[in-house]
Amino acid sequence: TFYASQDIRLPPITLTTSAIVAGHNESRAIRRCVESIEADQIVVVDDGSTDGMCHIVQQLKAEGLVDKVFCLPVRSSKITAINLALTECTGEIVFIIDADTVLAPGAIAAALPYFADPQVGGVCCNLKVANESASLTTRFQSIEYAISISMGRQVSDALDLLPNISG
Repeated sequence: TFYASQDIRLPPITLTTSAIVAGHNESRAIRRCVESIEADQIVVVDDGSTDGMCHIVQQLKAEGLVDKVFCLPVRSSKITAINLALTECTGEIVFIIDADTVLAPGAIAAALPYFADPQVGGVCCNLKVANESASLTTRFQSIEYAISISMGRQVSDALDLLPNISG
């Protein structure tokens, strides 16, 4: 889950946005993901899923929640899926969102002001495990995220290092 920071004041900026969601066998997560995205355009690529994901994303398109849908017949790779979706994106800023991710309300709007700086080429987020109390495994995953991802990004920022912008 992406949680937008509320304590940073940045200048308002208006840019059109596209969101790419590429996934493989994410039929159980894709609806929640898509419903959480507040972008001008949403492009979903099913990367050769065998769990009915293609049917679900086509249904999301029929409901008007998704603008473009591609269902690849065989698994081709996340990179291939993203590159295919990029050919259809119309937004000035493109967000690449994992199919099992749920964005917090206002997350995309909170990321946009950073692009007012012409030196900014990408914006990443802080990840949190939504069900961290569900099991011992999810508790350890939450600790891992806090140490390796969140702290790693803070150290990279403090040292002015180019961060890994995952998505």
